[in-house]
Amino acid sequence: MGAPPPHPGGPGAPDPDDLSLDEFYEHAVCGYLSLTADGTITRVNETFLDWTGHSREDVLASTRFVSLLTVGAQIFYETRCAPLLLAGRSVDQVSLDLRRADGAVVPVLLGARVHATATDGRPSVIRVTLVDLSERRRFEEELVARNLELARANEEYDTFAHAAAHDLQSPLRGIRQNTEFFLEDVEGADLPGDVVDQLHTVVRLADRMQRMLADLLVYAQAGRGALHVEPVSLTAVVGEVVDLLGDPARRAAPAVHDAALSADRGALRQVLLNLVGNAIKYADGPPAIEIGACSLEDARRVSVVPPSLADVPPSATVITVADRGRGIDPASRDRVFELFRQVDPDAEGSGTGLALCRLICRRHGGDIWVTSELGRGSTFFALLTPGQG
Repeated sequence: MGAPPPHPGGPGAPDPDDLSLDEFYEHAVCGYLSLTADGTITRVNETFLDWTGHSREDVLASTRFVSLLTVGAQIFYETRCAPLLLAGRSVDQVSLDLRRADGAVVPVLLGARVHATATDGRPSVIRVTLVDLSERRRFEEELVARNLELARANEEYDTFAHAAAHDLQSPLRGIRQNTEFFLEDVEGADLPGDVVDQLHTVVRLADRMQRMLADLLVYAQAGRGALHVEPVSLTAVVGEVVDLLGDPARRAAPAVHDAALSADRGALRQVLLNLVGNAIKYADGPPAIEIGACSLEDARRVSVVPPSLADVPPSATVITVADRGRGIDPASRDRVFELFRQVDPDAEGSGTGLALCRLICRRHGGDIWVTSELGRGSTFFALLTPGQG
């Protein structure tokens, strides 16, 4: 065998591999420190010094790691982290705040391990890794601020919708009543026919506007107040819906496959009231309605589930309402859940029913969607509580 190649740089020169490891240590994306059992810093990398603005000489001058933390972080470290390390255990993913040399705070995520122990069993070297959480903290604060802003906007919207729906009904009733009084006063008078028709149109439009305001009030109220989630029987709630819808629903006699659910009973009843009512309204011939439940996993096999439910457990229960009615045009399918949107502009109603269903489902943490084929009917899928099932 030949002699080993000469050491680069000549005898006594530092090994390039050692230099690369040293560079890796000093300029890693994490802050690295080595501590004694009492927390005195014996080694620190350049990344940590850059974060904190401290000099290496100051940090290694008998400085204890805990002294570089904020007061609250000091208490947490001394009472929770230090005892675990002294017992030879590790500390993982603990959020602490460092105090920079200029007094500013650097949020970090700490991990620590005992690297070596003395003859008495106490740790002699503790290795600490720190990850800078400044960007993450800023993002979280922005997210919280935006969520609060969104919550305020939603609350203002609910308040406005409630006030508008309630306060506009009184003047609208006045318009309708005065128009009717005028029609009674001029009955038998020689008025042009188109004038009388226009007055009757005012009454008809006022009635329609009152229905829209009443539906808007229901919609606004659905976004207010607390949900009272409890175990409910699907068959029992459908029975209540049939009673509310009266003879048309009794004649339709929806077929129900019972299921145990967890939901706000009143909210579930409102969803089914709209879905069953629509199935009756848009039926071609005698309504054929089937109500049941399936798992979200099964629903994915036969429908396109909204992205909002991507993280919902596949066992979550989905309510299904299927009919063999006229179906929904594919161009309108994604818009049927919009407020005041009607697929058939000539149909009775204000176009708030499916929007109300979506609001209720989303307040439960779920969603609603539909599959449909023109001339063959539709199936609505409603998930109210993701954790059920």
